[in-house]
Formats: sequence, structure tokens, C-alpha cells
Amino acid sequence: GCEAKDLEHIFLSCLSDAQTSGAIIATCAELDFIYTAGWMMLGEDDLEHMTDYNKKFHQHKDAFLQTEDYEGQELDNFNIPKVHAQHHYPENI
Repeated sequence: GCEAKDLEHIFLSCLSDAQTSGAIIATCAELDFIYTAGWMMLGEDDLEHMTDYNKKFHQHKDAFLQTEDYEGQELDNFNIPKVHAQHHYPENI
């Protein structure tokens, strides 16, 4: 719904400013996950792709912590509850 659309905009803006290949890979994987999760029908292959997108995102998400291009409080982790929760979707569908 609306929250997913908000996340899409945030991640897409991250992609436009990404300074490392890891950030680009993580952002693309997250967007692929979000777009796929929004489909009306999902098959087993789609759920496997979502799991792969999730793994790829988590392999590269630390690239966002290694940049100086953010404003606000310094982060030492990438624990965002909404991002974490959505990665349980494939196993619950």
C-alpha cells in the first residue's frame, strides 16, 4: 500500500545518489523485492526471486553505512523495522 510506495521513493532516491556499487546493488534488490511483493499473484519462482532479492539486499546494505552522504544521527546498523518485516513475506505467503 502507501507504506510500500513511500519506501520505493526513499530507496529510489538513494539509488540516484549512490556512491558505491554495493549501495546500487542493495537498492535495486530492495526495489525488485517491493515491486514483486505488490503483484496480485505470486508463484513459487516469484517467491524464490523475492528470497534472492532479500539475500542480495542484506549482503550489500552496509554500503549505506560506509558513506558520509546522509544527514542526521550517525547510524551503526541498518535495523529498520519495516524493511526487516517485509523480508518475512515470502515465507508467509
